[in-house]
Amino acid sequence: MKGRLNFQDYLQILNKLKAENNVEQWFELSINIILNVQTENDNLFVLNQDLIQNIKNLSLSSVQQAEKLQIAENIRATEIAIWKQKDIIKTTEIAVLKHDMLETQQKINTMIQTFKDYCGAYDAEIALKCENINEIKHQSKTLLNEHNQQIKTYELEILWLKAAQKEIE
Repeated sequence: MKGRLNFQDYLQILNKLKAENNVEQWFELSINIILNVQTENDNLFVLNQDLIQNIKNLSLSSVQQAEKLQIAENIRATEIAIWKQKDIIKTTEIAVLKHDMLETQQKINTMIQTFKDYCGAYDAEIALKCENINEIKHQSKTLLNEHNQQIKTYELEILWLKAAQKEIE
């Protein structure tokens, strides 16, 4: 047995790896012990129970980490969507104020493409076809209101996501 590790040595190494949060090596060594180390049945049973519990704990920890990452990504994506909508709104408002028919039409088209399912998008498309600046202004305001509503929805979603993020921590 000279030069070989005994069961207690393996347990010390496992505990060290666990303390270092070295999940991969911990799993590898645990499985290696179960498969290759000859020990008393009681010790192996204890190790198996410990392994099962640690797998559960690490799995839960991994799931929480994944949830945190997903929530952070969702928050970022929502913040980007808000920024894009605010940009569309601002540039459309500027185009309408400048009475620039072509630019206003382009901005409204951008809004229509961004939110095809909004009821205002259909009316705005009709207004663009008529090429009536007053109707276009009216429809752009309708679309802007819908965009602002969407921004409020996004902002609420961010608050909800941040609350979920705190709950996980």
